[in-house]
Amino acid sequence: MSETPLPWASNRQISVLKFFSGPSGRIARFVAVGALNTVFGLAVYTLFVWFGSAPWLALIGGNLAGVAFNFLTTGGLVFADLSPQRIPRFVAAYVGTYLLNLGLIHQLTPRVAGPIVSQAILTPIMAVIAYLLMSKVVFVGRANSEPEP
Repeated sequence: MSETPLPWASNRQISVLKFFSGPSGRIARFVAVGALNTVFGLAVYTLFVWFGSAPWLALIGGNLAGVAFNFLTTGGLVFADLSPQRIPRFVAAYVGTYLLNLGLIHQLTPRVAGPIVSQAILTPIMAVIAYLLMSKVVFVGRANSEPEP
């Protein structure tokens, strides 16, 4: 039996750890940071709805509260770039995802158990769209010109 750096870990567990720290690490970090950002945004959205706000206002509240938090987490932890010149594209990506989310939530809410369930269903779809926007539009120069840390 060979000696491993983590003797308690199986070969499968070691493979998973290598994947997250290897070249695909940016995607793994985006997923982890996205989970944190999602919990934050969904909590703000839920609070707005619970206090009687319409879904459109709750989405605005969640997006406004999340934009600064998410720029720090996504820019800092995923793309290692907190350059102020990224902020306009970051905000534009948020406006675009807000408008798309708003249209989808209006379509989905009558078909499910209300706006909170609608947003919970839409969250994974919006996360994929957000990653594509962040990696291809907002942080494109950084992602393509520098190697993974």
